[in-house]
Amino acid sequence: MRLAGKVDIVHTPFQGAAHAVPAAVGGHITALFLNVSDMAPFVKSGKLRLLAVTSQQREDGFPDVPTARETGHPEIEAINWSGFVVHSATPANAIARLNAETVKALNMPEVRELLRNIAIVPTPTTPDEFAALIKSDGDRYRRIIRDANVRIE
Repeated sequence: MRLAGKVDIVHTPFQGAAHAVPAAVGGHITALFLNVSDMAPFVKSGKLRLLAVTSQQREDGFPDVPTARETGHPEIEAINWSGFVVHSATPANAIARLNAETVKALNMPEVRELLRNIAIVPTPTTPDEFAALIKSDGDRYRRIIRDANVRIE
């Protein structure tokens, strides 16, 4: 965000959202860049204000909140995803079964509703689609790391 938005910000490290969100709610830090799902209860209660989302489209739970693209920052786009990964030696039939059961669960109305209530959009995919997403994100973040001149200390 710092590079893409050309904003001079100071990164304040926290041990995850469980520590960062209360710091923002308490006024100890001025802004957060986190998963919407981590902040949703505080946004809904009015303790935090969601300024923009970094997905390609607006968040279902917050339809009045613009995307970064809509605010004039198309270069700021990031989504978070979760998925199952298994050892490379896992048999193909086991992978297919795990995927089928996961897709079945994610397509259940009660599961979809539960996830949407915490600002998570269930998006079932195939193992090949998931592998392509991992590769695409890896390529993208390698470019960002290179452009930001990030070095491991």
